[in-house]
Parts: sequence; structure tokens; C-alpha cells
Amino acid sequence: MLKESNLKHNKISLKGDRVILSSITNSDFNLIKKWFKNPKVIEYIIPDKKNDNFLIKLLTKLFKPTIISKLFKYFINNGFGLIINFNDEAIGVVICWLIDKESKTYRVPITIGNTKYWRKGFGKDTIQTVTKFIFNDLKGKTIIAGDIAKENLRSINMFLSCGFQELSTSQAGYFRNLSIPKKVKKRFVENNREDNTISLILRNDNAK
Repeated sequence: MLKESNLKHNKISLKGDRVILSSITNSDFNLIKKWFKNPKVIEYIIPDKKNDNFLIKLLTKLFKPTIISKLFKYFINNGFGLIINFNDEAIGVVICWLIDKESKTYRVPITIGNTKYWRKGFGKDTIQTVTKFIFNDLKGKTIIAGDIAKENLRSINMFLSCGFQELSTSQAGYFRNLSIPKKVKKRFVENNREDNTISLILRNDNAK
């Protein structure tokens, strides 16, 4: 078992039905950056076009060959990032970070960056694999899939098929507040904005 306190000091390797999930290394960042420059990928990540400029700049800043982004360090220090591999090819990325220690709540944004692997079940396999790890190994109690664009039915249906349930607007805002570091909250999307996103939750029924 890999202890939560040692996550940032250990390599993680998880095996799903078809995917292999491995810890992000510096050599992965150029590929991740390339994925996030693809307009087809960005279209599903950024639901509010008014925030295009800031979020694209932020994403570009995050994925540099050396980890210098304070926000990305925040994610890694509170969780872990994994490259999604299929047949020895990197096809996407999932970041899992602890947004509330008391309730043991994790957040799991996922992107299949290689579009030729969309709609083939790799996202579902990844989330099911990560969910088992968070619930069984890390003793997590809750997992949030937050702020998914309403028009991104592909992602929403994938999470629903994994057992996630939709949160109310107020609950989604609560978990959004937990997710965003204080230093960037003022620059991020405000909670009182006209919401065109959906957040979902999965609870560990066996958690004590």
C-alpha cells in the first residue's frame, strides 16, 4: 500500500483493464502541453469562452518541462498526476488531488489528449482504476469530478457510467472553493457566475 504522505516521493503504477497509469515525469510535460494546445481538446476543457485567454495561458504555464508552476506544485503536493498509457503509448493525463483532508475528498480531472482514442472506453477504465486506488489504498471517502461543461456529454456520461451522481449548484460551488488555491481564486471563475458546468460526486460506501 502506498501511503498518502509518501505520494510525492514515490512512483505510482496502476493497471486497469486496458490502461497503465504511471507517475508524470518531466519528460511528459512537452507532450501534455501539446495536447492542451489542440483546439479540439481545449473545446471540452474550457466551458466559458470569456475565460479562454486566462485558462489557456494557465494551462500552457502548467505543463513545462520543469515543474515551476505554483498551482501545479499545489496539485502534486496534495495528490499525484498520472499519464494514461495504452499499448506503450501515452494517450492522456489524470490528476488526483486531495481537496479536503478532513473529509478525505479527492478531485480527479481527466483528459484523453490523443483524440483518436476518444469514445473507446479509456476514460472510463482510467477513472475506475483511479477510483479503486483512492478508495482502497488511500482510504478516500469522496471523489469529485468538477466543473464539466454541460455540452461535454461524452465526459458527463463517462462519469455517470462509473457511478458518479450530479451535485446541486450550491454543492458544486462548495467543492469548487475547496479545489482552488486561495492565491488564484480571484483570477479564476467566480462562484456566482452564470453556471454552464456540471459537477459530479462518487462516495465510498465502505468508508469508515
